[in-house]
Amino acid sequence: SQAGSNIALLLAEKGMTVIAVGDTIEGLRLALTGKNTYEPAPLYPNEGDDISVYTDKSISPRSKDMDEKEKVASGIHSCNADISTEEGRYRLREILNIVMLTSGKSFRLLVHGLGCELPESTKKLTDSTVGNWNDITNRMLNTPMLLTQELGAVFGNDKTDDNRVVFFVRDYNPTVKVASKEGAYAVAKEGLKLLTKILRDELPKKKPAIHVGCICPVRLASKTQVDTKTMMKRGVKKVRRSVQPMLLATFVAWVCLDTEASYFSKNEAWDIRDQDHRKHWVPKVLSKNNAEK
Repeated sequence: SQAGSNIALLLAEKGMTVIAVGDTIEGLRLALTGKNTYEPAPLYPNEGDDISVYTDKSISPRSKDMDEKEKVASGIHSCNADISTEEGRYRLREILNIVMLTSGKSFRLLVHGLGCELPESTKKLTDSTVGNWNDITNRMLNTPMLLTQELGAVFGNDKTDDNRVVFFVRDYNPTVKVASKEGAYAVAKEGLKLLTKILRDELPKKKPAIHVGCICPVRLASKTQVDTKTMMKRGVKKVRRSVQPMLLATFVAWVCLDTEASYFSKNEAWDIRDQDHRKHWVPKVLSKNNAEK
C-alpha cells in the first residue's frame, strides 16, 4: 500500500534493514519506487489544527527523484509470501534469518499491516458464509497473531527495550446495531483489540522480551482528494478527515523508534490526531521540508 511503502522507505533511510512483505515481488518493487510514493502532500499541520487534508499549501516533506527512490528501495529486502498461511510465515522467517546473518543485525521491529476497510461482501453474522467469515477473520485476526507468534523467538536477546511489535487497531466501541451490520468485520476488530491487550501483558514477560504498541488506523488521503475546507464551502457538511501517507509514515517511525518502551506500549492506542505528542514529531517534517526548499 502507499502508506506501507512510505513506512518501509522511511525506516530504511533511518538505517534499519527492512523486509517488505507482499503478494508479488513486482508489486513490492512498484510500491517502493512507483509514482505513488513520496507524492507532494497538500498538508501543512499548524499547532491546534486537525491532522488532515485542509489547506491548499502543497508541501512535500520528502520529495525525491526516481533515482534516489530506487537507491533507497534497493536496500529493502522484498519477500513475496502469503503470510496468512503457515508456509508463507515460515518463508518469511527463513528470509529474516538470512538477512540477520548477512547484516549482523538483530530483529527489532515487526509492523503489521494497516488492516482493511469494511468489505462490500460483509453480511450479518446469521447470514455469513464460511468463506466470508474465514476471509475476514484470517486477514484481521489470525494472521497478525500467528505471525507475531512465529517471529517472537527471533527478536534480539539484548537491548530488549528495542524489541517492538506494532498493530493498527481502531479504538472505538460500536453499538450493537452498527456491529450487527458489520458482522464478522466487527467481531474481528473487537477480537484484535483484545488480542493486543493480552499480548501487551504476555510478551514483555517472555524471553526475549517484546513490547507491544497500537496505532489508530486512519483514512488515507488520495492524490485526487479535494481538501476539507473546499468541500465545506461546496456545502458538504460531513467530511471524513484523512491523512497523507507520508505523514502517517513519519508518525509511525517516531512511535516505533523514538519513544521509551514503557511509553510505546501504553494502554491507549497512539492517535496521529492527538496534539499532546505532535511537538515531538511534526516539526521534524516541516523543518526538513523547509531545508529542502
